[in-house]
Amino acid sequence: MKSIIFAIVMAIMLSGCGGNKQIVKSQEQSGSKTQERATAQEQESAGVVTDYYKVTGTSADAFMKSSAELYVNFRTAKIQINSATKNLKKYAISHAASAAAGENLKDAPTEESIKSLKAMKGKLSADELKYFATTAVQLVQTAGTLNESVKKAQELMPQASTATSKLPSELTGFNAMKIPDVTAGINQSIKQLSDVVSDAPGVAKEMLVLADAFKSLTE
Repeated sequence: MKSIIFAIVMAIMLSGCGGNKQIVKSQEQSGSKTQERATAQEQESAGVVTDYYKVTGTSADAFMKSSAELYVNFRTAKIQINSATKNLKKYAISHAASAAAGENLKDAPTEESIKSLKAMKGKLSADELKYFATTAVQLVQTAGTLNESVKKAQELMPQASTATSKLPSELTGFNAMKIPDVTAGINQSIKQLSDVVSDAPGVAKEMLVLADAFKSLTE
C-alpha cells in the first residue's frame, strides 16, 4: 500500500479556538497603518505551516495523526506569541515620542513596549484598543488549548508501545519491510508528544502573562 502524505494545517487544528483562526490573516488599521498577523511566510520559516505523517494501514496511524495534531497546536501557539509581541512593539514604535525613542524600542524587552504604550493612554485609537482586547482574548483561548494538549499528550503516550508491538502482526510478508519506517514514525511522534508535555505549559503561562499585558492597555 502506497503511503499517502496528509498535510495537517494549523488553522484546522485550532478550529475550536474562536478567534485563533485570525492569526493567519492581515488586518487593516486606520490611516496608513497595517496590523500584521502571522503571515504564511513567517509560519513556513518556523516550520509549522504543515506537519506530515504517513498513513501505513496499521494501528499506528491514529496515534501518529493525534500526536501531529497536538504538536501543531503547540508550534502554532509559539507563532502566535511571536506575532503578538512583534505587533505590540510596532505599535509602541509608531507612538514613540521621537525617532530615537522608537529606535531604542526595537531591541528593548517587551516590557518596555508595554510601558511606552501605557504612557499613551487616551491617545490610542479605537482600532488599536480593539486589537489589544481581541488579542488578549485569543491568547487566553490558545493557552487553554495548550493546557488541554498537555493532558491529551500524556494520555496518548502510552499508546506508542501498543502500536509498536502490533506492527509484526499487522505488517507481514513483503510488508514487513515497512516496520523500520513505521517504527521511526512512531518514535518521532513520541518526541513531539514529549516536547508538548515538557514545553507547552511554559508557553501557556507566557501567553497568559502577555494577555494580561494586552488587557492592561485597554483599562
